[in-house]
Amino acid sequence: MEPLAKLFDKWPIFRPKSSEYVPIALTELAARGEDGEDGEEEIFEETKVPRRDWTVLCRGRTLIGIILALGIMTILSVVFLTRSRWQHQCAADVYKQKGYIWRSGEDIRWVPYSDPTRLLPPSPIHIYNSTILPTPYDLSFAPPSYTNLLSSPSRATDPALSFSQNKTIVVIGDSHSRRQLEGLCQRLGPENATLNIEGGHNKGYCYIPDLGLRFVLLFHFGIARTEETWYFNEDGSTGVEERIEGTLVPYLEELGIDGAPDFVLLQSGYWDVRFFAQLYQQLKPSGDEVKDLNLQKEARPLTWAELTYHRQRMSEVVDSLRSRWGKSLPLMLRTTQEHQNGRDMGNVGIYQLNESLEALADLIKVPIMPWTNLITGTIDYSDDQHLAIGSEANAIWIDMVLYYLARSLHGCLL
Repeated sequence: MEPLAKLFDKWPIFRPKSSEYVPIALTELAARGEDGEDGEEEIFEETKVPRRDWTVLCRGRTLIGIILALGIMTILSVVFLTRSRWQHQCAADVYKQKGYIWRSGEDIRWVPYSDPTRLLPPSPIHIYNSTILPTPYDLSFAPPSYTNLLSSPSRATDPALSFSQNKTIVVIGDSHSRRQLEGLCQRLGPENATLNIEGGHNKGYCYIPDLGLRFVLLFHFGIARTEETWYFNEDGSTGVEERIEGTLVPYLEELGIDGAPDFVLLQSGYWDVRFFAQLYQQLKPSGDEVKDLNLQKEARPLTWAELTYHRQRMSEVVDSLRSRWGKSLPLMLRTTQEHQNGRDMGNVGIYQLNESLEALADLIKVPIMPWTNLITGTIDYSDDQHLAIGSEANAIWIDMVLYYLARSLHGCLL
């Protein structure tokens, strides 16, 4: 590698002026033991050293230093901003943090708990004042209230909803999932949203035209395979995989939706509890085969084998969805909400299913939408199983689905 001085000599800005030289000092000549005018002159000629214009040289070096510094700063800035943007987009999932459902008129939101020492009440009596609302600082940690944003007349031009434009969300579930779509369209009203449900146990959608946002429902009868016939009151296939291929895919094509959905939410619970009980009822065991007649009941703890079967089947359904639309399909699982009451140990099986599903989610790398964790204890039911259409739980569901759609678009589901 060339010396730095020679490298500088090649650049015009660093070249010395040709008429300026610095002779070697006579003391240096004397030190060499050389004297005499002729010798001195000869050596003087041979030892002329170009004098650089150091002012120009320093300026040039300063310029190079500035350029290098700016370049480094630019690179660091890009790296920092990229990292910051990623950290912002893939920040911690706020719905998996401990928090509080804030109910304030039409504004129903999940608000994670903030630092209690930052803003203290003026006096203890304020703790008993139900009119005190979360502060702007508290709300800064909360996810957007997408339910309210969707209800706004300016939703089509709202930057906070721009990510949802022309997106398709597929919900694969049962009547509990169907009622969430019904609640969404009911909130917006027929002038702002179109609801089309083709039979209670079939398919349907809720469509928001000015956003081009569509929620599509595929109803299914639990994770039982088609050949494990147990429910005889419906026409067509009952297996989830067959319903995906035979009902959902043609339905999406009919709606003009090409390619994979933008987000898929899969749930299965109450039908599975019923399936396990009815299998034992159909077997009608007798004699030595009678092990536990309680297995014929729906309201009971599930067995180890039943929970293993449920995880296996849910895993197979996930595989079928990935086979159809690719391994990168934005997909989440949803747990099942509890019964309004827990009579006859009816909620034990639901809790077991949810715990089992969470274990599977960790194994197959599919995240859980923790909606049921947030609404545990709510009393806003239509019956023992179904939450009321348009309930507070429905508002939380809408907020969460759109929140996870936004995260999925940035690759932040896991």
